Amino acid sequence: MKIVLIVLTFCVIGGSLLAQHPDDFRWDDRFGANGILLSSKGSGDSQVSATLIDGNDIYIGGKFTTTGNGIVKWDISAGKWVQLGNGVNGNVSKLCRWGDNIVVAGEFTEAGGILTKNIALWNTKTLQWSKFGDGLQGLIHALIVYKGELYIGGEISTINSKTVNNIARWDGNEWQALGKGVYYGSVQTMCVYNNELWVGGHFEAADGDKAKGKLAIWDGNVWKKVHGFSLSATWIAHVRSLTVAGGMLFVAGYWYWHEITLNNGTPKKNVPQLVSYNGNTWSEPIQTFGKYTSQYVPLISSKGDDLFVAFAGLEEVNGISANGIARWNSQTNRWSALGSGLSSGTQYAYNTTVLETDGNVVVAGGSFTESGGQFVNNIAMFSMLEQRWKAFSSKSTNGLVPSATLASGFYPKVYAFNKKI
Repeated sequence: MKIVLIVLTFCVIGGSLLAQHPDDFRWDDRFGANGILLSSKGSGDSQVSATLIDGNDIYIGGKFTTTGNGIVKWDISAGKWVQLGNGVNGNVSKLCRWGDNIVVAGEFTEAGGILTKNIALWNTKTLQWSKFGDGLQGLIHALIVYKGELYIGGEISTINSKTVNNIARWDGNEWQALGKGVYYGSVQTMCVYNNELWVGGHFEAADGDKAKGKLAIWDGNVWKKVHGFSLSATWIAHVRSLTVAGGMLFVAGYWYWHEITLNNGTPKKNVPQLVSYNGNTWSEPIQTFGKYTSQYVPLISSKGDDLFVAFAGLEEVNGISANGIARWNSQTNRWSALGSGLSSGTQYAYNTTVLETDGNVVVAGGSFTESGGQFVNNIAMFSMLEQRWKAFSSKSTNGLVPSATLASGFYPKVYAFNKKI
């Protein structure tokens, strides 16, 4: 019997070798590349920033080049990454399914080698990229399909010389304004509730009416005021996320230190940054969060009766340890944890930037290194059936592809092969 030890190392431009990473022990003999390596890890603009669960596929968008250029697809059945042609030459911030197409929005000038500006289409049947109109000048923060038409929201003042004021819809031929749009700020989120489009963000007024600031309703023809809800006029108080669970609309944002008025009552401060609406009245969370709810803006996603909430600094919900992410069920009226949650190994150093569920899995993305006690790179999924976290790890991928910034200084060391013959 012989033991053959082969050790391969790559030197570092600059003259020193990489120190062993504390997470090296987590690697196994499949050399699978976990998750998404960011092109500038730790940078605020270099995160997983968009996800879309589409049947057996999960689309991931952000600012990365290791698994794809700005966008990549995870095939759940095959357990592997699939590139979308040449991807985009910048950052992907939002994704939306629209007919046979995935609408891809962000900051880029090319998609699949085709010149376009900040928005493009990936056809799921032809597997080809195409332009979307003449592109857009400005940032897109929200995409949604409402009454069969695609709506965009963000920081976009004009489209093809037409004033839209930060929100518009595609009528099949061109972009159309929604009345006077929203003023003095941006659209951050949109959601359909009771067959109406709810629009939230930083804006001070909708359709020229300050009574419709921060949160307003578009019914398909005109803007409407949201009754029983208003936020402080300060710019920092805003709506970040909207979703529907158990027949209720949930609104998350930032207002803890600022005034919020519910049901036309007395303005209050120190209200946890998640409220619900049943179509008639507003309520504070059924059972409030525990520690550190004032420090971060929560993200929310839902399916059926389940609401999922994530934000850095969350430690507990109703006395239950939650570690960054929790679930609320409208039938049981109870909170629960998702395994051991999310972590970076350093308290509060992680950031969850996107959260989505289809009822079968929950996908969380951002900048973190652990979920459920296992090593991941910035993207992880929780299986509702198995009740455990899973890494996006491809068995067919050999080793790690260095990120763009690593190329200027460090290369990974690979590794050791120890086999009995």
